[in-house]
Amino acid sequence: MKRMIVLAAAICAAAFTAKAGGYVTNTNQNVAFLRNPAQNAVIGVQGAYFNPAGIGFMDNGWHLAFDVQTALQRRYTTSTYEPLKYGVDNEGRGYKKYTGKSFVPALPHLSLAFKHDNLFASFHFGVVSGGGKAKYDQGLGSFEAPVAMIPALINNLAGSQMVTGYDVDVNLTGEQYNFAGQLNIGYKINPQWSVSAGVRLNYISNYYLGSLRNIQLQFGGQMLPAANVLGAAVSAISGGLIPTETAVGMVGGLVSDKELDAHQKDIAWTPVLSVDYKTGKVEDKDVNITDENAEGIVEALFGPSNEGRPKIALQLFLYDVFCRESEDYKGQRMVNVIYPPANMFTEPVKEVPVSETFMRLTEGRLHDLLSEIASVDVPFRRTDEEKTCSFCDFRMICGR
Repeated sequence: MKRMIVLAAAICAAAFTAKAGGYVTNTNQNVAFLRNPAQNAVIGVQGAYFNPAGIGFMDNGWHLAFDVQTALQRRYTTSTYEPLKYGVDNEGRGYKKYTGKSFVPALPHLSLAFKHDNLFASFHFGVVSGGGKAKYDQGLGSFEAPVAMIPALINNLAGSQMVTGYDVDVNLTGEQYNFAGQLNIGYKINPQWSVSAGVRLNYISNYYLGSLRNIQLQFGGQMLPAANVLGAAVSAISGGLIPTETAVGMVGGLVSDKELDAHQKDIAWTPVLSVDYKTGKVEDKDVNITDENAEGIVEALFGPSNEGRPKIALQLFLYDVFCRESEDYKGQRMVNVIYPPANMFTEPVKEVPVSETFMRLTEGRLHDLLSEIASVDVPFRRTDEEKTCSFCDFRMICGR
């Protein structure tokens, strides 16, 4: 009797175990997201959603962006669960791959911004997540796993291989939409600081439709209705005290067809506070490098003092070397360009031709420096600027 109670409880739990999750998870709130998902510090009209304070660094006037995306996707989910090996179409494997087909006909997004001197405002509306329907013709592992557990339970309690397989028709369709409207107003404090405040309103709709039907168990080499096999198992486990017909009636409801029809919806709002800070710290010696001033800049770059070292100049040198080594840029005219964020929309972008004198002098000094570091005959020298030592992991060795 104890084994029969355990069997009934386990099958009952299996029959009612179902969970729904995020099956449609698109989060590309703007077509720019497809090219670069790092949009949180963007300076552009799409900042109406991602970075409202950044609108303050744009040009005066109206800015509008409207886009519609269409997505056709396949989602693959692999579930590992040993009882899945009983599945008649799973060829004895303890895992199974489920394929979801998703089609999103339209993902619209509207971004609008207006700036006048230091005052600005922005608005965004669109489907910011979900945005379509995903269909799993074979369901998911969380749906099939309870059915897969039935043969293992019966065999374990009966002490023999009574059930050698199962079959079930499972399907799931998930539809998710998250509509968001966002309104912000802000003020550009100075060329470096901009702030904004606003509110975002979300309407979320999740709809799941699924079924678990026609559960069959393989008994005696034949596929039979699960209720019949369970009834026979209960009767056998009880030693014949419970007739098979009675047992079938007892367990039939546990393995009957199940339907899922769930619609979740809600409205939520949240305040949005945004602060954007731009350093814009680019000096002429970093990018305005010519044959005339190249020697002084190279000396400052490799000199003993860290104060005022033109680090961006070395960065540009490395970029130029990489480009010159690439076959794609052979014979091309090269210029160095820096985009200072604070001045990007207020001043023309500076471009400076690559200085051959700077390239030659930097390559020589860099070679000498690396040779000195690699040489065991040249001892390391302690810097005179003890502020630098605060960043060094070896300061205790040299007494700093």
